Amino acid sequence: MITLEARYGRIVSQKDATIIVRLNCLAVEDGNVTLLEHCDFKMVPTDNLATVLSEAEARLATMGYSSLPAQVSDGLETLSTIEHTAQVIQEYRDGPSPSAHEGIKKECCFSQVDILPDGQIAVRLRKCLVVNGEIKGEPGYHRFVIVPGENHASRIGGIVEHLDQMGCGPILADDIARITRICEGFHTATVIEAYIAAVAARDS
Repeated sequence: MITLEARYGRIVSQKDATIIVRLNCLAVEDGNVTLLEHCDFKMVPTDNLATVLSEAEARLATMGYSSLPAQVSDGLETLSTIEHTAQVIQEYRDGPSPSAHEGIKKECCFSQVDILPDGQIAVRLRKCLVVNGEIKGEPGYHRFVIVPGENHASRIGGIVEHLDQMGCGPILADDIARITRICEGFHTATVIEAYIAAVAARDS
């Protein structure tokens, strides 16, 4: 018998705090799994969580897949609580404010964060040259991963030092605080224990 299942793929938070959820839609038969397609849905800062989840459930039902995994709905609730503060919602409504910066500077800032099913947090930072508030040329990116149980403050500190050695601009303090909040929200004792156990089982 073949069953159609929707499983956690990744949850992504973008620079403007738009959250993208990717589901892996699978056909499962006698333990064999085949990836049929990806199903994505998003939540912007002004969206209502219950409405977004209800619409996602309805879409999956229409496509014939199982209901939304609890890990996904819980993860979306956690991330939206962290990211969609009153200030972020207001800024999203108002649109980006013009930069008051004049001159030339190197900037290294938050681009996006991916939360993976096993709790790993993949961070992407944008590196670019800013001239009088405008980005010149194509930005580059720096990526790193923070795993459950890792000292995220030490990890981020090491990345700051590395970027400084590369001649990039420093990571903005607000972005460090944002990444820290996400790590603290997702790297619970339960997630850390499960990750450590999974790594031990894989390496044994």
